[in-house]
Amino acid sequence: MRKSPRPVHAPAARSPSAAPRWAGYGAALFGLYYAVSKIVMAARGELGGLGHPAPPERYERFSGDIVTAQLGNAALGLLTAAIALALVQRWGRRVPAAVLAAGAAVALVSGIAGLVVVATSLTGLREDHGQWGIDSPYDMLSLVLGLASLAAWLVLTVAAVRAARAEGPPPHLRAVLARGRRAIRGATRPGRRAALAAAVGCAAYGALKLSWALGGELLLRETPLPADARRDLLERTPGAVASHWATVALAAIGIAVAVATVRDRRLPRPLVVGLPALIGGLMLGRAAWGAAHDVAVLTGAADGSTHTAHWDLALWSPFFVAWGAAWGLAALAARRRTAGRSSRVARRPLLRVSSITVAWAVIFAVVHAYWAAGGEAGMRGDPADSPAAQIYIGAIAALGLVGAALAYGLDDRRRTARCSRTLTLLARAGGAVLLLGVAFGTGRWLAAWSLEGDGPAGIVTTLYLLLGGLLFSVLGWRRDTTGPDRIRQRRAGGQPAPAR
Repeated sequence: MRKSPRPVHAPAARSPSAAPRWAGYGAALFGLYYAVSKIVMAARGELGGLGHPAPPERYERFSGDIVTAQLGNAALGLLTAAIALALVQRWGRRVPAAVLAAGAAVALVSGIAGLVVVATSLTGLREDHGQWGIDSPYDMLSLVLGLASLAAWLVLTVAAVRAARAEGPPPHLRAVLARGRRAIRGATRPGRRAALAAAVGCAAYGALKLSWALGGELLLRETPLPADARRDLLERTPGAVASHWATVALAAIGIAVAVATVRDRRLPRPLVVGLPALIGGLMLGRAAWGAAHDVAVLTGAADGSTHTAHWDLALWSPFFVAWGAAWGLAALAARRRTAGRSSRVARRPLLRVSSITVAWAVIFAVVHAYWAAGGEAGMRGDPADSPAAQIYIGAIAALGLVGAALAYGLDDRRRTARCSRTLTLLARAGGAVLLLGVAFGTGRWLAAWSLEGDGPAGIVTTLYLLLGGLLFSVLGWRRDTTGPDRIRQRRAGGQPAPAR
């Protein structure tokens, strides 16, 4: 029986994005060499590399464990070797192309950084990585191998990026990217750009304060503060650190307020219009006052540091101007968007808000009653030890109880047409007084650019008063739901009469 001819399989076409094998094997060999050199240095307990130990000054500045650091570097060398092999071996197809492309890019950047270190050592600009010499054959060989490895990683990175683009993102990541694009398009629509700018300002300022709270010093010495306040920041006193964390919390609240100005939910207008306008006014006032003071310092009319004055004019005041303008524009956009709301549309009763307000007022009264009785906690070492001070603080505690009764009466289950108008006006007045107190205290801190001895207790008190002002404003400015038609409807248990 005649045998059928054996099929001849054509070799698989090579993908245009496939990496050449010489680049993968060359980069992998250099990664193995780097790992072995670091393991040898770890065994010796020395910093640096083979043939280039670090000078003694480097050990004085290094505070970690030498063996751990060198073994970590060796692990990175082995990781780069694995990435290089994955780009040219079959088993590397199991790894997502985007992951390999990111790893190749990081290895390329690391190689460029190492080349810069060698170049600065050859030119004598740096002496903390061991001196390299052109007259040394070992150094020249290592330099040639490093350049060859850098060229190999460049080729591998280009091929990996092409493969990642050809493969495209995985389905779940594609869905996430689509949602992100829709969110960006929605945030950049006309009428929402100002709120987006205000939120970005909050995020940037909060991130800077977070870095300061964690020990960073970026722009810390350039803050336009008095010498004593700047020294407290640099020395990381408890009050300074607490102020950083409080600012981070306020930045998070600011992002939430900026988002609230563009939401379609029926939030109270004082929250989406009044509060952003107040924040914008405070920031613009701070920028104007700071710029005027800087000009006075630079012209010799006032005492101060010219270094921080220059920085304030170039960075801080323009930042607060742009930030405050964004808040103002966001408030105007929210005002236009909420101006067409019909007063005939019924809202759900804010029972939860009134209950929270009652709890807030009761806590306010209890704390002040404790201080009136001579309590020292939270009084910064200055308790009320005189009858006049105790009577004054006791009166404030009584006002807290009045506020609790007011919020209790504004609950929709208990409101009546007879008392509704009076309680509403009282709630508006109480919210306005609390918010004005917060604005005055915050403005005093901004004017002095310091907490002025208030410390963390002052920050907590200000945040608590801000919460109370917002709660009473919400209760006072929500639509009245106790008109005659609604009273009759509640008593009859039916639906309210349609609005005319």
